[in-house]
Amino acid sequence: MWAYNVDLRHKYLDALSKLEWGDLVKNREASFHSLRNIFLHMINCEDWYLHTVIPSRGGKFVSYGFEEYTSIDSIRRKMEEVEARTHKVLEGLNEDEFKKTFEYTRPDGTKRRDSIEQILVHLVLEETHHRGELLCLLWEMNIQSPHEGWIPYLARTA
Repeated sequence: MWAYNVDLRHKYLDALSKLEWGDLVKNREASFHSLRNIFLHMINCEDWYLHTVIPSRGGKFVSYGFEEYTSIDSIRRKMEEVEARTHKVLEGLNEDEFKKTFEYTRPDGTKRRDSIEQILVHLVLEETHHRGELLCLLWEMNIQSPHEGWIPYLARTA
């Protein structure tokens, strides 16, 4: 499921890369205003959970400065950097480590007890939510979304 999530992320970035920059940063009154910001938020969540929460058992959520990303290439570089770091975190884990719960502190000070597996599921669902936003915003622009369902993905990658 994680590989499917990453594959779709790349498809969406490829679709976004075909748009004019002004269309990417235009405030569309969505959760994070623009297509660029929504996409960066998805990466930011993975970055925070997998590179702050898991190793540090919590920590302050620092939102990316969306305006610092001034090209599709800068977004792609950030995505690839986060994905490479995530791959390193996940490749060394065994099944027991995925399922073992640990306590961490959320940015609001509340305590949570989750496993890495639960965090990954959360991230897939969070990203699905925001891809749905991107899908709708692309439709509003008369652009076909690059969405691919789970079953077609499995057939393509089998």
